Amino acid sequence: MRILFIIFLFFLSFGCKNLLPVFLTEKNKQVIVDIKPGQSFSKLNDNLEKKSLVRYPLIFKIFAKITKYDKSIRPGEYLVSNTMSYLQILSIFKNGPRQKKDITIPEGFNIFQIAKLLEQKKFGSAKIFLNLCKNINFINYLFKKYSKKNKIPNNIINLEGYLFPDTYYFYKYDSEKSIIESLVKNFFENYQDIKLNKNNKLSMHQIVILASIVEKETGSAKERPLIAGVFFNRLKIGMRLQTDPTILYGMWVNGSTSNNIRRKDILAYTKYNTYRVKALPAGPISNPGLDAIRAVLLPKKSKFLYFVSKNNGKHIFTTNYKDHLKYVRKHQLRRKSKKSNPAK
Repeated sequence: MRILFIIFLFFLSFGCKNLLPVFLTEKNKQVIVDIKPGQSFSKLNDNLEKKSLVRYPLIFKIFAKITKYDKSIRPGEYLVSNTMSYLQILSIFKNGPRQKKDITIPEGFNIFQIAKLLEQKKFGSAKIFLNLCKNINFINYLFKKYSKKNKIPNNIINLEGYLFPDTYYFYKYDSEKSIIESLVKNFFENYQDIKLNKNNKLSMHQIVILASIVEKETGSAKERPLIAGVFFNRLKIGMRLQTDPTILYGMWVNGSTSNNIRRKDILAYTKYNTYRVKALPAGPISNPGLDAIRAVLLPKKSKFLYFVSKNNGKHIFTTNYKDHLKYVRKHQLRRKSKKSNPAK
């Protein structure tokens, strides 16, 4: 008798589409069902009954056993309606669609900020994310897979600079590893679309380092090529870059998230502090967007060596330190609420 009942249910589910849905609750509604990694089918069945999506859990379990869907359910969030048959519900849990959530990685965020943002948005653990970003084997795998040169840059420390800022859509319970891979893949796809200036003798990693500094120096897309040009001028004559964001990043690496630069911070040595190290810092200090990368690849030529913020998103550019100090006094030192170092 039990076998006949199972056969009847099987025929009803597969052969009589016009009779679907079956065994439904009275009220029409849609519910987001959250299936956690490792969750048992029994637990899922109980949750569906509590949400009034499954009125007869024993029959639902029999359907799942017959179709073997109980062994192939994927973690994630699913939109399920009580107008669906049990087999339709099971099919969604196996084949989707799963619900996606969007997250925007802002231009100029560093790996610490991205890790924190992802954790806040419930896309995994910040600690696991950061550990993966520093895992040389994982970095090597990503560069071999997505870089045209198929090799990891010399002296790379982590994935800082290669987590491309953009809006992404991830599934709940996507792994930190898959999320990182999406960001890195997006970087290489965008980078390879930019036409390289043949006169630019920097390596890709050096370009990313410089772009990460340009990104932090200005939010103005129009100014970025000019600021990149200033840095090239400094590098050409052996002048230190002396840029404040590199001090702040060294502080991030050492565990501080302060935006207040003191004299002792300027004097303190870190491998990122360009007031202390010559040429480029040890690695990128942020994850630059397309405009910053393009600015380094196609910098605007000038004789400028200095620039100072006008505190309105724009800068004044000068060719000598005397004029630079004049504008520092005018736009920075007279500001009582903020302090700024003049050597910029």
